[in-house]
This record gives sequence, structure tokens and C-alpha cells, in this order.
Amino acid sequence: MNRNKKLKESTMEKRLLTLFHEDGILDLMAGMIVLLFGLVTQFEMMGLIGLIAIPGTIYFPIKEKTTFPRIGVIRFNAERENRRKFILSFLFGVVLLLGIVLFYLTDGALHQPLSNFLQKNIFLIFVAVFWSVIYVVGVLLKNKRFHYYSLLWVGLVVSSILFGYEISMAMIGLGILMMGVALVLMKRFMGKYSLAGMESGVDNESE
Repeated sequence: MNRNKKLKESTMEKRLLTLFHEDGILDLMAGMIVLLFGLVTQFEMMGLIGLIAIPGTIYFPIKEKTTFPRIGVIRFNAERENRRKFILSFLFGVVLLLGIVLFYLTDGALHQPLSNFLQKNIFLIFVAVFWSVIYVVGVLLKNKRFHYYSLLWVGLVVSSILFGYEISMAMIGLGILMMGVALVLMKRFMGKYSLAGMESGVDNESE
């Protein structure tokens, strides 16, 4: 009996999670961050690295104005816990990536053995860190599409090696693809849960 109940709760939670991320807003914000990071790296504008934090700060305001009026508020944890997970995943990515950038800018001015190791493997370390950031965001925020994005990242890295373009271009490409997916999802979501349609439905019921 308890097993059946747990299975039903698990199935319901998966359906609600799919609905919660159906709007594509998380994909859009993450795509913007990846795109900005790629642009800053490509054009060596490290002074503007702080710009990558901007999309993360507008996630909840957009969610509250766009999604919640259409499907209501879906909470699996307390609001404070949800925000904590989002901030944790966001900071995890920013801190790791900034750490790599800082190492790059200081030319590895660390203890010599560690510095030599990092310098020899900086490409692989960056690829692994970027992959882990995308994957961990998907785990913490329970969005399976980010697992596919992490695989796409690996594919773009392999492509950059085969065709000889810079890794920053792979980041830009990933960011654009994520934003493209997000826009398709948002358009579909807006059409499926139209506020005008909901309002007319309420009026018809009242009549």
C-alpha cells in the first residue's frame, strides 16, 4: 500500500516538475549566461565578466509574472528552500568558472607543481568544470534538459577539436542553442496557457 502511494507521489511529482519547467525560462536564463560568458572570453573582455550574473537575478521576477499567473505556484519545498537551491546552483557555476578565469589571468602564479599541472591540463579542466556546472544545475533544479545540454557541450568541444575553432565559440554556440530551445518552449507555453483564454473560460463559466 505504501509502495503504491510512493509510486503515485513520484509520478505526480515528475509531472508537476515537467509542467514547472515547461515555460523554458530556466533554459533562457542559463543560455544567456553561457552566451555572455562565451562572448566575454572570445573577445577577452574580462572586465565585463560580472555581466554573466545579470540573467540569474531576473529568473524569479520573470517566473512570477509569466508562469505563476498561468499555472499557479508549484512548490515541492518551502519557497526559501527553492530559492536557496537556485542560488546555490548559480553560485556553484559562477565561482568555478571565475576561478578558471582568474587562474588564466594570473598565468598560474601558484605553487609550481600545481601550476604546471593546471597549465598542462587547463583545457580539459575547463571542459570538465563547464560540463559539471551544467549537469549540477539540472540536478539541483530538477530539469532533465540540462543533462542533454551537458552532452551537447561535450559534442561541441569535440567538434571544436576536429574543426579547429576556439572553445569560446563552442560556448557561444551552446548558449544560442539553449536560448533557441527556450524561445520555442516559451512560445508553446504561452499558447498552451493563454491568459486571454483562461479569462474567457472564467467568464463563460460565470455566465
